[in-house]
Amino acid sequence: MLSRNFFIISTLALLSGIFGVLLFNVYLIILSSSIVSFLLLSNMLFVKSIKKVEITSERKLSKNRVSLGSEIKCDLRVELSDRIRFEAEDLIPEVFDISGENRGTAEGSLTLSYLIKPTVRGVFGMGPTRIRFIDPFDLFYTYKTVGDREDVIVFPDIANVKKFDLASRRRVSELVYGLRRSWHRGFGTEFLGLREYVQGDDPRNIDWKATARFRKLFTREFEAERRQRVIIALDCGRSMYSGELKNTMLDKAVNASILLSHIILKGGDLLGFCIFSNSLQHYLPPNSGRRQFSKILESMAFIDSSEDTNFKNSFDRLIPLIKRRAFIILISDLNSDYGEIKMALKLAVAGKHRVLIIYTFPPRFEGFEDETTRMIASAAEEKYTENLNFMKADLIRYGIHIVPVGPETIIPTMITRYTSLMERGVGAR
Repeated sequence: MLSRNFFIISTLALLSGIFGVLLFNVYLIILSSSIVSFLLLSNMLFVKSIKKVEITSERKLSKNRVSLGSEIKCDLRVELSDRIRFEAEDLIPEVFDISGENRGTAEGSLTLSYLIKPTVRGVFGMGPTRIRFIDPFDLFYTYKTVGDREDVIVFPDIANVKKFDLASRRRVSELVYGLRRSWHRGFGTEFLGLREYVQGDDPRNIDWKATARFRKLFTREFEAERRQRVIIALDCGRSMYSGELKNTMLDKAVNASILLSHIILKGGDLLGFCIFSNSLQHYLPPNSGRRQFSKILESMAFIDSSEDTNFKNSFDRLIPLIKRRAFIILISDLNSDYGEIKMALKLAVAGKHRVLIIYTFPPRFEGFEDETTRMIASAAEEKYTENLNFMKADLIRYGIHIVPVGPETIIPTMITRYTSLMERGVGAR
């Protein structure tokens, strides 16, 4: 490629040649020829030096799995086998805010250090590094790319969990933990321990190995399982991306799911999680503990769909994966054919699952700037409300409740509904 300096000098050579011919001035002609020769020789030497140069590039990230808003330190080292002038730029996706310089110019070697901060969740590629070679006279330049793409996984923001103040946490904990039945000895599937046999114990629970070892009868004790199995089913179809940029309906649903997941797992319940759009994209079987919460966060980082939601396809795959009775919390804007939605939900009910629909009511998630759009939105909301009332009346026959929410009410509504339904014992045991 040719630089601005090349065009200036070549223009000078051209004009010198033209005027030399017109004026029969041999000196101008010689000057023009000399400049052209200089440009050709410079280009030959530049191309030759670039062909034989060897480049090594190494990028170090302080971490490649972060939550939204966290900073990542990047160190880039580029070395050339010859002392050639070059400019290096580490290619960073636009979704990252950059502090410091990810571009620099040097001869032979270059080190860059800078910070990046993700602004949206997802999986993004860092790199490769683009090298721009410049000849000594700044006449020619060319590009090469070196290094590999390095993925950075950005989890959703967990600020709602971190900022859950003590008073709110205590209030929610009282609601959640107060609902937990005590673990007690009885019939069940979870092994508790051994004790000496007493008259009246079920002979089928005698542990004969322990009996033979200690020469007295021992019986096995089990815990009666009281934990609920909850599954959050998150619709990530195309229509869920509506709303304000970087604060869409889906973003609100993700943030609400994170906090509810935290509360459910803290309460001792078994939590599963699934993502679907035109089909089931990801499913985590119900489990407990911090590791399950981490898995849920990671699965949310990979949410990316440009497909319309197909409830029937998704639930045809989901329901057979749920091996035991569960309480399904479906989060969706229900933007699909109602007949298809109903078939999917009936499939869940047939599997003896209880379903609660958190309906991200579309009109509440849209911002309206002027009176005209507000009037149009008002008319649309009437139609949405009419459809909502119809679905409510129809699905209640199957024990399915629909709760419409807006951007400000989705989190408190989900928590309140969950704790209320758990108190009534609608979950699976």
